[in-house]
Amino acid sequence: MAGQMERVSVSAPGKVILHGEHAVVYGKLAIAASLNLRSFLHLAPASDGHVSMDLPDITLRVRWQLEALQGIPRCGTPNTPCAPTPEQLETLHAALKQASVSDNSSSQDMAMLSFLFLFINIAGPQSVSVVVNSQLPIGAGLGSSAAFCVCVAAGLLASAGVVDSRQPFTAATRDLINAWAFEAEKLIHGTPSGIDNCISAYGGARQFAAGKSEPLAEVPCIRILLVNTRVPRSTKALVARVRENHTLVPAVVNPILDSVENLSREASLCYADLFAIQRNASTKSAADVYAKLGYLIDVNQALLTALGVGHPALDAVGRMAAAHGLHAKLTGAGGGGCAWLLIPDGTDAAVVAAAMASIEGAGMAVWETTMGGPGVQMEDGQQ
Repeated sequence: MAGQMERVSVSAPGKVILHGEHAVVYGKLAIAASLNLRSFLHLAPASDGHVSMDLPDITLRVRWQLEALQGIPRCGTPNTPCAPTPEQLETLHAALKQASVSDNSSSQDMAMLSFLFLFINIAGPQSVSVVVNSQLPIGAGLGSSAAFCVCVAAGLLASAGVVDSRQPFTAATRDLINAWAFEAEKLIHGTPSGIDNCISAYGGARQFAAGKSEPLAEVPCIRILLVNTRVPRSTKALVARVRENHTLVPAVVNPILDSVENLSREASLCYADLFAIQRNASTKSAADVYAKLGYLIDVNQALLTALGVGHPALDAVGRMAAAHGLHAKLTGAGGGGCAWLLIPDGTDAAVVAAAMASIEGAGMAVWETTMGGPGVQMEDGQQ
């Protein structure tokens, strides 16, 4: 049993897939990076005999009586992440119903299920109050659920004293947080890739291929515009569409997938060059590197459209970007969803403002942010 809970605050970032969407399903290289849009968790011990979870952004508050949770079995120890047993899963669903949560497999219900799973296995039943706020749009493919799971896992591990909240998280601590968050993500998504929770836990940028991931050591600070087209899409349906096209004409689709991988490798070199330029360690021209990266972004979008995951709203984003001398591509599943625009160093503020105004005028949401920031971390001077 974990020790007495302590007050803690943590945050974790969302993610953007820069290159390699869909191709990664076929073992090709993909690159993803953290966003400087984060979720924040505040946990405090309570004495009212309840466990409460507040999500003010979606006006959701759930409370459980502590005694109702005390009979739920644990599947391991806080230091040994595990998948829920069938017995534990049954009792977790029952606890959702007792708290008047609908348990109808909505994203909100699955988030509460993942919280309960982590709470029982890491902290054990103790009276606490948890509040989670987020700068990330929900259901937009930017890793909001993974940031939630990473925050909950990190907050519980730190609050229960399983990890040292007074020091920066070590690699081993991030491994532990990531492993717990991945198990929680499975309750929400079924068979997630692990990319989202990995980026949220470790931060920076990482490359993924054939089920393996490794960090990109040289991650520049790059400004981007992040666009939510507000067009709903089904990741499952879009993955299936690419699969159908691959089955129909493999001789056509396989070269597209190979081109996407080659493009991802070229983009990785661009990011390394920009990293060196920003540190005065290269004589290359930043303008030339950004021009190359912009071309790669345009080609990447065209290849994704050829795979069948484009959408008129994404085409509109591309036209609005081009009208202001910028470059855009989708991120994630496509078919609507989100896109990102590269903002080269030295871009006039008026150009960025005009691009944002155009996008907002089209009824879409847009944020200016940066990529490649830190992963999960303690907040409020606790680290």
